[in-house]
Amino acid sequence: MWLMNLGKPVNIPPLNEAMAIELGANLLGEGILFAVAAAIVIIEYSRQATKQAAKEQQQEDDMNKLTRQIQELAFETERQQAEIRALYRHVLDLDSRVVKVPWTSQREDPEPDEVIVEKPDGTNKGALGRALSYVENDLFRV
Repeated sequence: MWLMNLGKPVNIPPLNEAMAIELGANLLGEGILFAVAAAIVIIEYSRQATKQAAKEQQQEDDMNKLTRQIQELAFETERQQAEIRALYRHVLDLDSRVVKVPWTSQREDPEPDEVIVEKPDGTNKGALGRALSYVENDLFRV
């Protein structure tokens, strides 16, 4: 004690029975309060962690669903493009079989019903492009 500069040892008077009971009761009461408070904090933390995990799982499920839908749309687009090419080949084949009569008033190059003009700013991306833009810009922006 002298080396730690705490002074000389002092004799502590013994506690009487009433003081010992009061100190024990206070210690027990504070211990119970501490245990209850610690249990509440642990339960709340566990509840928040479960809630956060469920939220993250829901976001992951939504992202997987969107990715699957985009892939399905891409496959459907490829299938439709292949079908369009097949139909175009069929039209060209039928057109080559038609006997062209030079004295009719048919135009050589008829105008198409609808002309698709590519916008320079890329706003007409189609369903797949809009879906990718939605995923990139709206879902991943936190």
